[in-house]
Amino acid sequence: MRVSQKQTYKSTTTISKNHSNFYIMDKIRDFLDVKIVTKIQRNKPNYMELVSQGKTTKKLSCDILINYLTNFPLFSSPPGHQDFLD
Repeated sequence: MRVSQKQTYKSTTTISKNHSNFYIMDKIRDFLDVKIVTKIQRNKPNYMELVSQGKTTKKLSCDILINYLTNFPLFSSPPGHQDFLD
């Protein structure tokens, strides 16, 4: 299973500043007992997206994630929710 998040977000209070999502991904890494969060670059047709990603194949980590997402569904695009259901 894989969890990913944009590396930065724009603050609503100071629009000109980008803030790191690493703290969030680090907490997710701890929660799922994943060793490494990888920074990757996704090339889209009109832009490049920088993403932090944690992957696991450990049964315990996958069970933790499935249980969490069953109880607390993501507010994400429909493909993300469909991926989880699959």
